[in-house]
Amino acid sequence: MAALCARISGTVARSPLHRSISGFQVISKQSGKPFQQRLTWSQLKHMHNQSESKVAVPLQSKRSRFSRHWLVMMATAGFSQGFLGINLGKKEDEKKGGDPLLRVYAEAKHAHMTQDFNKAEIRYHDALKVADEMLKLKKINFKTYLGARTNIFDSLADMALVRGDLEKAEALYKETMKGCLQQGLEIDSNAIIELSIKLSSIYAMLDRAAEAEQGLQFCIKSQDAKMSAEEKNKAFKVPDIITEAVASQEADPDKLLSEDAATLAQAEQDEEEKKRDTQALLGMALETYGRFLMGQRRLGEAVPLLERALDVAETVLGTDNGQYIILLNDLASAQILMRNWDQATKTLNKAIESATKMKSSQLPALYCNLGAVFLRTSKLDQAKETCLKAQDLANKNKNTTAFSMSQKCLEKIQQVKKGAA
Repeated sequence: MAALCARISGTVARSPLHRSISGFQVISKQSGKPFQQRLTWSQLKHMHNQSESKVAVPLQSKRSRFSRHWLVMMATAGFSQGFLGINLGKKEDEKKGGDPLLRVYAEAKHAHMTQDFNKAEIRYHDALKVADEMLKLKKINFKTYLGARTNIFDSLADMALVRGDLEKAEALYKETMKGCLQQGLEIDSNAIIELSIKLSSIYAMLDRAAEAEQGLQFCIKSQDAKMSAEEKNKAFKVPDIITEAVASQEADPDKLLSEDAATLAQAEQDEEEKKRDTQALLGMALETYGRFLMGQRRLGEAVPLLERALDVAETVLGTDNGQYIILLNDLASAQILMRNWDQATKTLNKAIESATKMKSSQLPALYCNLGAVFLRTSKLDQAKETCLKAQDLANKNKNTTAFSMSQKCLEKIQQVKKGAA
């Protein structure tokens, strides 16, 4: 079974079912719905380059730092989520319609991904019942059973988080974490770190600040330590399978060379993807902690974290993606709150540059934010020009929220001019 946590501890075993998500995650511009599947690294990056993410405006309230937008982002992170696969490869079962547990889980997952949450919840619980029955009848062993339950709990937790049922999501994520640990994962493994980030975000939304901060600090410290260790361990290590083959007197030299090359290439690919997952989770933890500190009005502490998260996003995803724009806008928000107008202007211009390359529908919102900075610094002509640009783009994109923002900006400019006259 491609269980929830098995793929993230130690050397990653590849299979047709193995799919991981590395990197930050975004919401589709139309509906705020999560992407419909969990993707490989290259697929995720491609979708980032094609997608358009919602951009938060400056000066948000503490509670809105972790709004529905953030809930969906956290619930679709996908590092720990594996694909349930039981008895795959057994021809007899496939001819009979496939494994019952896999079939019920697949129905639940499809309903989940299509936002039919009521049906998904029913089918997930049906899958738990099927797993219980199969264990009782000895059709699956306990290891498979534990992996299935952990996988299902994680899916239920993600769904509860998207629906805003924070207490339920907290309990389910803790059950998921318990299952991961029972399967032998280390406390600082990437799967546990992702779950810890989600739990810390829930604590923040429930105003349990001390727990949120402690959890996020642990996540950042753990990922920093892993990144440092990876840098120190760059020396080449010959995989055991190769050394064993070399020691065999019966090994075919030509076959050995071919197998060596394939094994080495796969090992390098696995290690590179694991490193990107580690980096991406570090970025997620930094961003989450930065948002948390902004909500606490600890802006001097928040800015360096957001800057680090931005560096990670640039390394992991590049600059032409929705998450990069979100981070730039968050950083600009903190700079505005600190009245660091010059830095905020530079940051927003950088976001506008990336959004322009992406042809993002969020450009008008960014121009509105920049116009607001010009207004606050009494650069009225620049403010008017920028807000008119925002209004024109909002009208073309049929973005009613940004259009309203630009209209208010222009009205405020007129009020300031009248007051100065």
